[in-house]
Amino acid sequence: MEMGSESANGGAILTRIDLDNFDLEILKERRPVLLTCVRGEAGYKEQMEIVEGVSRAYVDKVKVCLLDEDFMRAFQEKLGVKGTPTFLVFRGGIEVGRMLGQASQESLKAFLVRFMPHGETVQR
Repeated sequence: MEMGSESANGGAILTRIDLDNFDLEILKERRPVLLTCVRGEAGYKEQMEIVEGVSRAYVDKVKVCLLDEDFMRAFQEKLGVKGTPTFLVFRGGIEVGRMLGQASQESLKAFLVRFMPHGETVQR
């Protein structure tokens, strides 16, 4: 994944979130937003592959974001994130869901689909 503010990886688009773009990219977004909080530690690559798969599956329905690790401490306090990985879903600028711990592609999709507009289904 590239280090820019947005990166495309085989159809997956991840927006990197920092202090400067949080309001614009998360709070003002019309679509549901999945904010991924994960540190570059053991399991990072596997979790990022799962997040990218979810991004590809819902590319037009959900904005998928990655919290920039340099700003993790500031956001942990702001959002009440106690550990990583943590997955947060925002709708209309409000946190509506939180999932803690390692996720499989299936569990992350099932979690996320609960916050999509009615009629959406989990894609395989």
